[in-house]
This record gives sequence, structure tokens and C-alpha cells, in this order.
Amino acid sequence: AAAVCGSMEARIRNCLLGAFVGDAASMTTHWIYDPAAMADAVPSVDAPEFKSPATPKFYSSEEFPGHYATGQLSPYGEQLLFVAQHAASAGEISFAAMTGAMAEWAKAYSGRKDHATLTF
Repeated sequence: AAAVCGSMEARIRNCLLGAFVGDAASMTTHWIYDPAAMADAVPSVDAPEFKSPATPKFYSSEEFPGHYATGQLSPYGEQLLFVAQHAASAGEISFAAMTGAMAEWAKAYSGRKDHATLTF
């Protein structure tokens, strides 16, 4: 499997890249669960991604300057980016270190804070 999928480092990098692109591409459709509303939001399956302007339901680039414009990460993508950067710089994932670093990040974070981020 390693020969087909590449090294563990390459697999992790590719997994994160896919997560970040998918997050940014689908941000416009966050919180849309009704099929008719989804069809209105994404009228073409040939070009469903990166709708402009991005208009997610509970956050906007106007409300949170520097965040959530078309092609940018959602709040969840921004959290994943922090976690990935922290793990890469630390070389491991330690619950204690991650918790402390996430609390510091959450204090300075200027995007939309979800329940987990507000808990810090």
C-alpha cells in the first residue's frame, strides 16, 4: 500500500490539502440541509464550488473581516489549519500541549467562534 499511496508524510499532506480545498470550496453551502435550498445555492453540478460571493448562513466576511471571503477557509477549516500547524511544529500531538496552544489561539482568533472554541 505504501508504494501506491506514498509515504506517510505524503499521505498526511494530501489528506490535509484535500480537507482544506473541500472546506473552502463548500463554505457557501454550510448549514444548508434542505435539498431545495441546496439546489438553489448550487444550481449547476458542473461548477458547484467557490460560489461568489460566499454567503454562509452564520458568518460572513463583512462580520468577520479577513475571514470567509470566497475561497477562504470556514471556521472549521481555520481550526484544522491551527491544529495541523501546531502538530507539525511540535512533531507530535500531545493533549496537554495542544489544549494550551488551542486556548491561546482561541483567545486571539478573530473569526466566528463555535461552541468548542468559546469553551477555551
